[in-house]
Amino acid sequence: MSTPHASEISALSLSLLHLMREIARKDPSEASVYFGVTEEIARLVAECTVDDLHAIAAPGVMLFVPRIKTAQLRQFIQQKGLPLEQARTVAMALAR
Repeated sequence: MSTPHASEISALSLSLLHLMREIARKDPSEASVYFGVTEEIARLVAECTVDDLHAIAAPGVMLFVPRIKTAQLRQFIQQKGLPLEQARTVAMALAR
């Protein structure tokens, strides 16, 4: 796909795939929560080579989509000023 932002989207997807692979190699269930994928996908990504990850990310299509709903995002924005750990807890709850 050739769009003005395809290379940036591929780079972002590749970065996320590398991080998922790193986390999944230690704990596939943790990777599945962070990335919103099944444990099976996390395990498969853990087995990928660097070349595999590049090939998966190459099309320039975002592989990961936001899981937060409009109302949840609005609520999160309205709770500005939360301490970092509390904001992280809210964000994780909203992403489920």
